Parts: sequence; structure tokens; C-alpha cells
Amino acid sequence: EEEPEQVICLVPELCSMTGLTDKARNDFRVMKDLAVHTRISPNQRDVAIRKFVSVVNSNEKAKEELSSWGLALSPNMLQTTGRKLLSEKIHFKDNSIVAGLEADWNKELIKEHVISAVPLRKWLLVFTKRDT
Repeated sequence: EEEPEQVICLVPELCSMTGLTDKARNDFRVMKDLAVHTRISPNQRDVAIRKFVSVVNSNEKAKEELSSWGLALSPNMLQTTGRKLLSEKIHFKDNSIVAGLEADWNKELIKEHVISAVPLRKWLLVFTKRDT
């Protein structure tokens, strides 16, 4: 006997694949190519964000979609005063390292052990009225 068809509704925001597969994460070339896009200078990030905002604001469909959520993208970046902090010391179970100027301690994270693992027992799902 054939089972009757069922309609299954999935929440798109919760079904998107995120992150990298283990295979991609272990591929040096993939990680090197990805770093070109993720490890950029503040000036490069500023230019990329301004270009993105310009493209979105010049696309009527994109503006309509944002507007339907009560959103708009300002062409102006928020100006704020900041200060440079000293490099942080990262403590592992048996070792400590200084994060350095790039704040990149991925290599150490892979080979060192954490002081104690913390289970994620409580989760929070945030949604808007429009999502209901």
C-alpha cells in the first residue's frame, strides 16, 4: 500500500547549510582562498560594504523587500571613535598564548585543549512578527 503524500513545511532560515564541511576545512587551498575574502583590512571592508549597500539601494526589488520588513540601508557608514587594545592572552588547559595583531589563534585552538568544555543547554530563537 502506497503512503499518502504529505506536505512538509520547513523554515528556510533554519534549513540553510552554514559553515564549512570537514573536507573543505582541512583543504589548505580552500582555506587560503577563503582567507582572501574574510581577512581583509578595515579599508577594504568599508569599500565592500559601501559597494554592497549601493547595489542593494539601486535594486528596486531589494529595496521593496527591505521596506516590507521596515528596513532600509543607509548609504552612510556610522562614524565612531575607537581605540586600539593590547593583544589578549588566550589561556588553554596547559598553555597560554598571545593572540597577536591579527587575533588569529586557530592553529593553537586545534592543537591545545580547552580548560573546560561547556555544554550548550539553553538556546534562544529570535523572530519577528512577520515570521509568525
